[in-house]
Amino acid sequence: MRARRVLGASDVLWLLQGGQGATMVAVKLVFHGSDVPTCVAQDTRVTVDGKLAGESRENVSTYELSPGSRITKTLWLPGAYKRDGDGQQ
Repeated sequence: MRARRVLGASDVLWLLQGGQGATMVAVKLVFHGSDVPTCVAQDTRVTVDGKLAGESRENVSTYELSPGSRITKTLWLPGAYKRDGDGQQ
């Protein structure tokens, strides 16, 4: 399974600040199909202006979301994200 999601110019990337001060993005992965396993090896990357800003690469469990769909718990991607003047990515 390989999917790439490219954010458009009007999409918003919500940045959160963790308890230790790191800026991060929260991501949940959703899989569809009857053969989605209960554990997947994932490599999730966030690039900004062509540069790697954050990454998560680990095995994660999936949980039933609805018949034929599974979801992961939240993946936290700390990284070097820049904000625009409005405080958004």
